[in-house]
Amino acid sequence: MTFSGQAARSNLYTNKLFTGSSSYKIQMSNSHSTQLKVELYKKGFWYDSLVTTYYVTPGYTRYGYPSGLDHSADYYLLFYAPSNFSGYVEY
Repeated sequence: MTFSGQAARSNLYTNKLFTGSSSYKIQMSNSHSTQLKVELYKKGFWYDSLVTTYYVTPGYTRYGYPSGLDHSADYYLLFYAPSNFSGYVEY
């Protein structure tokens, strides 16, 4: 699943949930001039749970390898503004 976006003031989310695996490879490229903050969340019935947080230096690409996850749960990424990013989630 690929993703990309940019925003001056609004936080952005992946527009699709990902599920079906207990581990993922996440690539995050930051094209903005400020540090990018990315959070991985597990979708819940009453509330969503923060799994981990990544920080990506301006002009760089970072990889995340979350593991030990619930393969039947839905997950998504939250990108904090300001942002200009791209990347992918691989199962």
